[in-house]
Amino acid sequence: MVDIQVSISKNSVLNDTIRYTDIRPDLTNTPYISLPKGNYIIYAIADSGQAVVKEAISLTNDRWIFISYSYKPPIDTSETNNLLKNFGNDTSWINPQIRGFPPRLTIYIMDKEPIHQ
Repeated sequence: MVDIQVSISKNSVLNDTIRYTDIRPDLTNTPYISLPKGNYIIYAIADSGQAVVKEAISLTNDRWIFISYSYKPPIDTSETNNLLKNFGNDTSWINPQIRGFPPRLTIYIMDKEPIHQ
């Protein structure tokens, strides 16, 4: 579970706890808001402040805003030993795999409505 808060220029858009295992992109639960034309700042915060992203946006016409969350925990000892045995010479690739990756948020802004699948 991950807690996530999203606001656009201090207007709360989303404040929820989301189950993030095996999520597929889905637009059915995306909140829709309408704002007057102008310049705004998008703020997104997840994992109690461990992941934060902020981005400026100019709303001159319709925009689609998507926020992506990613996280990869460190791997366990048996997986580490297996990776070291098979890929031990490539430390630039293997070390991040062993350590995992911290929580990260990315904002995507699109001018056209995405294709619904």
